[in-house]
Amino acid sequence: MQTSLRIIKPANAKPLPVIAHIPHSSVIIPSNVRPQIILNDKELADELLALTDRYTDELFDCIVKLGGYAFVNNLSRLVIDPERFLSDSMESMAAKGMGAVYKSTSKKLVLREDKVFDNCRPFLISRYFKPYGLELEALTGNLIKEAGRCLIIDCHSYPLNPLPYEDETKAERPELCIGTSGFHTPAFIIDIITAYCNENGLSLGFNMPFKDTYVPLKYYKKSRNVSSVMFEIRRDLYMDESNGSKNNGFELIKTHIEAIIIRLKDAFMKP
Repeated sequence: MQTSLRIIKPANAKPLPVIAHIPHSSVIIPSNVRPQIILNDKELADELLALTDRYTDELFDCIVKLGGYAFVNNLSRLVIDPERFLSDSMESMAAKGMGAVYKSTSKKLVLREDKVFDNCRPFLISRYFKPYGLELEALTGNLIKEAGRCLIIDCHSYPLNPLPYEDETKAERPELCIGTSGFHTPAFIIDIITAYCNENGLSLGFNMPFKDTYVPLKYYKKSRNVSSVMFEIRRDLYMDESNGSKNNGFELIKTHIEAIIIRLKDAFMKP
């Protein structure tokens, strides 16, 4: 049976306490999950094109090359979304039918019928969602034990034009949107990203149109040893949004990301 995650380890004998979290890059839907989804194949392909953060595993692969880890969701977010709170009462996106397990599409249409959703959600949570969260908690904890701290780079992309489910349909769509946490995002991270974007002419927004950043629940608003920042790269910079293929800007935006990550790494690892 398909596993929900893979961990890419660095070759370094003493790894950096940095994790690239890649939750939404996959289009894989296991054969046992596909019948739950009422979309036909064309509709499903369109939904995957709209919601998948394609190539984010490649765009941020410098983190492993620099000595950190990549923690990658092997499955589409239409199977489980590991960045949601488990409890729908805590998860704001659950009201849109897009909690830990989705009931609705990005177009606000039915993805799973109510009865199917009620039957499959417990299985998907136990089989995929919970093991994923526990493994990421364990990796984070191990890095804290070894280095006294951990930095999570939460790696995403977003479309040039807002999707129907989004609230802020008239918000600016900068080339780079940064999600921060008042508890887990130190000021130096914001300063470094701002300085780089100003120096290189990249438009930048903070917490708009997307906000916050991922931290494993065990440490969420509990441990300042865990720092986190979310990157949302606007997709038209590196891919053709009509078909999902890379465009001529891919290598340039990857170079920008690597340069920012190097600055963040150097500052984070100062004594």
